[in-house]
Amino acid sequence: MSDDTAWVECDAEWAFWCNDDTFQMTKVEGRVPVGAVVIVKENLDDGSGYPKVETRLSIATADSIGEKVGKRDITKALTDMLIAYARRTGKLPPKVSIKKVYKNGKVDLAFEPSRYDKYTIGLTKDILGEAPEPFVKGLEVEEAPEDEAAKVAKAKPQPAEGDEPWRVEPARSSRAACKTCNEKIAKGEVRIGEATDFQGNVGYRWHHVRCAGSRVHTPELLDGFNELSDGDQDAVRSACTSS
Repeated sequence: MSDDTAWVECDAEWAFWCNDDTFQMTKVEGRVPVGAVVIVKENLDDGSGYPKVETRLSIATADSIGEKVGKRDITKALTDMLIAYARRTGKLPPKVSIKKVYKNGKVDLAFEPSRYDKYTIGLTKDILGEAPEPFVKGLEVEEAPEDEAAKVAKAKPQPAEGDEPWRVEPARSSRAACKTCNEKIAKGEVRIGEATDFQGNVGYRWHHVRCAGSRVHTPELLDGFNELSDGDQDAVRSACTSS
């Protein structure tokens, strides 16, 4: 992003925005660029006992991450972004593939940032300004980089059951509910995050320390443990030992 990029705050705890420099989904870290495509994920409990994730799509404005918009609006924004990326780099972005070529010259591209999210980007001569098929087939196919989650998993031991390292930290807001007991986690209360993966980015299902302590084998190896106060570290150790 350029130095003069305008940003807007985003306090969503499980969200991603499409980086137009790389055409990849980037984990939201407190703010997103104005105009960015934003995907917000939220774990819901519908009483079935099975995890359910709600996805909200929006385009960030100068005031907020934007109102929920339809997939058609998001697809148009992604189309413009993809064309700009391809012209700038001469490459077909990672996780984008040719889905179908039509007799009339139209080309459908499949953009699959994760196994849960799929978008069809249709290119026509009117949209592209030139014949889509030779344009697309003339692009270099760019291999997707190694998932960030995979790098983390290789670099750090696993302090809890699962494929990714878990995290412990004071809650940044009181919006998240514990995924074990469904009660809200108060802002500032220490919480344990069960790692989940979205397009190689690590997100978290948050739990009270008292609820998840039995699932943590070595609290000292949790991401963020060394950043806690001495008192909070002792409380986490106690919860994990006594669970």
